[in-house]
Amino acid sequence: MILSIAAVTVLGLAACLGLSDAEKRFNSGTELMDEGRYEEAIAEFDLALSRDGSMAAAFRNRALAEQRTGSLSSAIKDYTRLIELNPELALAYQNRASPYLEPGGRQSALADLERSLELDGQSAAAQTQLGLGFLDLGRGEEAIIALDRAIDLVPEFFPTYGNRGIAYSKTGEIQLAMADYGKAIELNPTYSLAYRNRGSAYLLRGKLELAIADLDRTIELEPGNSTAYISRGVVRAASGNLTLAVDDYTLAIMADPTSLNPYLTEAQPMTG
Repeated sequence: MILSIAAVTVLGLAACLGLSDAEKRFNSGTELMDEGRYEEAIAEFDLALSRDGSMAAAFRNRALAEQRTGSLSSAIKDYTRLIELNPELALAYQNRASPYLEPGGRQSALADLERSLELDGQSAAAQTQLGLGFLDLGRGEEAIIALDRAIDLVPEFFPTYGNRGIAYSKTGEIQLAMADYGKAIELNPTYSLAYRNRGSAYLLRGKLELAIADLDRTIELEPGNSTAYISRGVVRAASGNLTLAVDDYTLAIMADPTSLNPYLTEAQPMTG
């Protein structure tokens, strides 16, 4: 699992005398977003933009609300309009990259992130997103370079180490991956993803007791995480504890009845 980073700060206008109707609608939409009422927020931003079609902040906030509701194509259109209004706004390119990162739009996302970094090379969030985009495309070495830069900019941000650990793992550098998972855990001892990934790395290295310890900790932090139960079941099976492995697979199914489907599909015999 990869943790994606996006800049999602909601912009609001200062409350003061003499606000236009468009500005009042905009502020109302922003308040609704803060409350998680995204459909209603979009309606308010629609009204704001019908009164002032050049309100850049309304395009940005509406795009954020559209992302929350899964309307990614609408979000991309709004970010594009924002870029047309302010082509030097690095954050607009960075934010548009997020919906582009869905399948089919990864190359567009990379282009936006590279443009964002041309305008603001000090954005750790954009560097992280760029790394994740490369990782999604299987370009592990480039992902590591981008994540290195993100860590140089904000060395205390623990998820970046977790993501770089994944990149190292995919390029076969398991020892470096484990070091990154360890650093992420040092920065945040409750970061369950790092424990789970380090547990998988210990399994690859044959250190089954350490793998179990990390997966126990993952389940302690996320008792409903079906993937953690499956991973621990795999380790227990490798250790010869088949009964306990079956128990873990049962717990995985209880947490998510579809959790074993990919494994069962792979196990089906081929017929001609």
